[in-house]
Amino acid sequence: MKSQIIKELGQADILLPSLIADGLAANDRVKVRMSALQAAAQHALTPEQRPTDLSTECRAAGISAADLASLIAGAHRTATGRLAAPGLARLIAAIEDDTRAMIRAVDAGRPAEGQSAERRLETIRQAGR
Repeated sequence: MKSQIIKELGQADILLPSLIADGLAANDRVKVRMSALQAAAQHALTPEQRPTDLSTECRAAGISAADLASLIAGAHRTATGRLAAPGLARLIAAIEDDTRAMIRAVDAGRPAEGQSAERRLETIRQAGR
């Protein structure tokens, strides 16, 4: 709320350092989450192999290692060939939230590029429905 008011008053440059820090932290988290998604897909294809351990990466990014370990270890293919895993919907939502944090950082410094990124994210969201 406060950041929106500052932006409306034309003082968004005050928020830029904080938005950049938030965007960089979100970038670290989204990388780990995307790695978890890849590891889950791999484990679903080859369940006899030991699941990928991302605990070190999780700690560095401030993400619950237990949640991602459960997601990866529980990943499987459905009868229709789709990926299913415990917490998959939460993972996808977290990836979207992190992406939006990165977009906010870009938008604060380069609004046209931020808006373009927001449109691309919305296109991806719509395609995934």
